Amino acid sequence: MQNRCEFRTVIDGKLVQLTRRLRPLQSWKTFLSNHMEGIASIDLFVVPTIAFQRLFAFLVLGLERRRLLWFAVARNPTADWLARQITEAFPWDGAPKYLIRDNDRVFGAVFKAYVRDRIRKTVAFADSVKETQYEGASERKVSFSWAPGKVMGGEDYLLQMTIPNTFFHVAMAYAILRHNGVDVGKMDFLGPINLVDA
Repeated sequence: MQNRCEFRTVIDGKLVQLTRRLRPLQSWKTFLSNHMEGIASIDLFVVPTIAFQRLFAFLVLGLERRRLLWFAVARNPTADWLARQITEAFPWDGAPKYLIRDNDRVFGAVFKAYVRDRIRKTVAFADSVKETQYEGASERKVSFSWAPGKVMGGEDYLLQMTIPNTFFHVAMAYAILRHNGVDVGKMDFLGPINLVDA
């Protein structure tokens, strides 16, 4: 039973034991090659000056073309300063799907809090949009910074971009969790299932 995983869940008020087959997880190298265009890495390192002083350089590299996306230099970087560099490096429409960093303490609690706050603000903005603002959205034209002079109809945008991207990102988050050993299964991906008596 090495290729099976057993877990328990509650269905219709009863504890049920389920079994699923385990598939081999992709290797880190395979993950990188499959998602290279959506990965960036960040690093902070010390640069000695000719006067024997220390400067701290912050770099953001795009892995697809090994491109330098952003750099900044500071004498005394703070976690707030580092978190702001992420905002500067990736405007709202240009953030990578994955951000690789080392376990340096500088990317600790303040850095994580800043990123979580950015997520919270995004969710708050989405929650603030009223239903009336969606009226007529299927006929509106949507433009993109990456395709100047081109537009897409609102309905096409929803069906061809928004929904597929949402499912893609949810599936990737699920895959990353599984790859990192988090015990999640199909039931976690689906969420609660409302079963009723026939």
